[in-house]
Amino acid sequence: MAAEEIAGVLRSPAESFRRILGSGEGLSIPLAIVLVNGLVSGISGYYQKLRAVERLSAMASQLEGSPFPVPPIKEPSLAGEVLRSVVMSPLGWVVVSAVVLVMVRLLGGRAGVRELLTVNGYAQVPLVIGGLLSIPAAAVAPSLAAVPALIFGIWSLVITVIGVREASGMSTLRAAASVLIPLVVLVTLVTLLTLGVLLAGLGVGR
Repeated sequence: MAAEEIAGVLRSPAESFRRILGSGEGLSIPLAIVLVNGLVSGISGYYQKLRAVERLSAMASQLEGSPFPVPPIKEPSLAGEVLRSVVMSPLGWVVVSAVVLVMVRLLGGRAGVRELLTVNGYAQVPLVIGGLLSIPAAAVAPSLAAVPALIFGIWSLVITVIGVREASGMSTLRAAASVLIPLVVLVTLVTLLTLGVLLAGLGVGR
C-alpha cells in the first residue's frame, strides 16, 4: 500500500494527494519517508565533505613551510553526519510545514497541520531518489552531486505545490506562493548571512 501511494505521488500527484488526504491516513508513511531522506542525505553529505576535506588537505600540504600555516583539517564522521541528518530531518519537516501553514492561512487556504505534514512528507520522495544518485556522484567529486540534487529538488518542489493546492483548496498560483515565498526568504537570509561571514573573515570595513 505504501509503495503504491509513493509511486502514485510520483506519477500523478494531484490525484494521489486527493486520495491520500481524503482517506485520513496517519503520518507514519510521510515520517518514514522523511527519515529515509535524512539517512540518504547524511550519507551523501558525508562523501561531499570527505572529498572537500581531501582537496583542502592537498592544498594545505602545498603550503607547508610557508608563513601562513594551515591547521589540521578534521575528516567528517559517517556516523556523525548520518545521525545529525536523521535527527534534523523530522525537525525540518515540522518547521517547513508550519511555515507553509501560516502562508496558506494568510492567502485564504484551509489546510490543516496534518494535511501539510502529509504533503511535505510525500514530496520528499524525489529528494530520496536524488540523494541516492548523489552518493556515487559525491564519492567522485562534490560538484557532481549538485546535478541530481537540483533536478530532483525541482521535482520535489513541484509535487509540494500540487499537494498544497489539493490540501488547501487554493489556486495553483496561491499554492506556489505559499511554498516559494518562504523559500525565497530563507535563501536570501542564508545568502546574506554567508556573505556577512565571508566579509567579516576578510576584514572588510576595517
